[in-house]
Amino acid sequence: EFQSLRARPDLLRRLAEDAGGATSTVAEAADLPERIENADRVLKARGPDEPLWDNGWTLALLAVLLGLEWTLRRRHYLL
Repeated sequence: EFQSLRARPDLLRRLAEDAGGATSTVAEAADLPERIENADRVLKARGPDEPLWDNGWTLALLAVLLGLEWTLRRRHYLL
């Protein structure tokens, strides 16, 4: 990869075909939306939002860790 930085379209084309895909050039980029099957069907999956900072345990853990860090720094004269 570091020895030759030239593009190898033949290798890219073969890899794309083996994976069931296709290649295109920069000149063909404008035609990509038409070439993509089911381009109008987009699935968006998103799980429920779980607010982390509204949890009391998170706040307590943060306070303990900050207090521990402050204590260790003070004990080792790093403050």
